[in-house]
Amino acid sequence: SMTRKEFRDKFTVVFGLPIPEAIGSTLGKAETVRDRVMHGKSATDSDKRNAVANVIKYAEELNTHVHGIAGFRPFGELRGFKGAAKSLDKSTTRWVLKGMGFPV
Repeated sequence: SMTRKEFRDKFTVVFGLPIPEAIGSTLGKAETVRDRVMHGKSATDSDKRNAVANVIKYAEELNTHVHGIAGFRPFGELRGFKGAAKSLDKSTTRWVLKGMGFPV
């Protein structure tokens, strides 16, 4: 396994540039919530939702950064989870979310 610091150090070695602080801070917000949850401490639903949003934002920002310096996107195209699938109607979506434990 690799620590967060080791990843940042290796990134700098491989690409010749560090991960910009603004991008790193986006992930840092999510890491704080992740650490609280993994170590048995509480995190609100709002904290968890914001952490997921920050991870997605980090992926977008790191994709742009790496593409600019190396010509590829480490997280791919990030086109979403639906792909070519047909969307569910609102009632079905509500039941799926409820079944996953989301308050609806």
